Amino acid sequence: MNTQRMHQLTKRLVEIDSVTGNEGNLTDLLETELRGRGMSVQVMPVEGNRCNLLATFDPGSSRILFNTHLDTVPEQYGPHEDDDYIYGRGACDACGILAAQLEALELLHKDGISGLGMLLDVGEERDHSGAIHAATVVPEPEIFIVGEPTENKLMAGQKGVAKADIIARGRPGHSGYPEHFLSATDILLAVLSALGSQRWPVDPILGPTTVNIGLLQGGDSHNKIAGYARAGLAFRIVEPYEDLRTRVETIVRTCAEIHGIAFGPESAIAIDWLVGNDPIFHLETIPGFETAVAAFNTDIPYFGWHTARTYLLGPGSILDAHTDNEKISKAEQARGVDLYCQLVREAIRV
Repeated sequence: MNTQRMHQLTKRLVEIDSVTGNEGNLTDLLETELRGRGMSVQVMPVEGNRCNLLATFDPGSSRILFNTHLDTVPEQYGPHEDDDYIYGRGACDACGILAAQLEALELLHKDGISGLGMLLDVGEERDHSGAIHAATVVPEPEIFIVGEPTENKLMAGQKGVAKADIIARGRPGHSGYPEHFLSATDILLAVLSALGSQRWPVDPILGPTTVNIGLLQGGDSHNKIAGYARAGLAFRIVEPYEDLRTRVETIVRTCAEIHGIAFGPESAIAIDWLVGNDPIFHLETIPGFETAVAAFNTDIPYFGWHTARTYLLGPGSILDAHTDNEKISKAEQARGVDLYCQLVREAIRV
């Protein structure tokens, strides 16, 4: 294992701004890097200059496919390092994982294992556009190893996700006479209170459904009844996505009826469903590996593959991802390489 090369690549990747929609420069660097390591590379356009990369050591499709994503969340910063960590946007989500996977691939290739490949996709942090596109053009592998920061634990399952905007429309007017108008912010707060008071489903393996109000906007002046308000919600779900949608819409409709307002598109209260997927109750595990379950979302549901044995594993902690102090432990990154190699050797014996 060439740890110095792995750390240098991690820092080079972190240095490039690859916030979703701006992955092009990172893709260009990696295309050159992968070719320089003896891999054949297919550039797969997704949207504009945004491309997935499929790299293989052997001709034809890969039966063992490593995967992680190219994009990061805002804002780009770093890299810097000390003796123990590399810091910066993407350090653990997922530039450091990508570097570890590539190191493992080279070691496995040198050991004579055939059918190895790497799929790098865009858009995981927003709309999974890269995975959706890859599912239409990349042959389904036998073994699929997805890299996300799991603290080097194999994830035995993954919560689903549902993202939605709750939109309130009122009748704006002078704040001194609220009885003559309708406040969008009051409507929205009533709905959010109703959602917050619910008892959501709990699964014995995946745990509880959770709700996050990540965006909150409303009104345009202190002394004006707000005519518009919006909340952006993310549900981490343990029931089918369509069941969650029905549950939420029932709650909002009941709230609207209680307050005498209309519910539906362009009405006083509406829901705009953005994206969602079902939970995954079974991901592949291997005896001897530490396991956990993922409350975060990944590209896995969007590939839509049904026969691939899918593993979710990577160095780094999800609690460091998306923060202003994102980092990856150099020691854990090296351990991740060893675990990836062990995982492949164990998986091909099954």
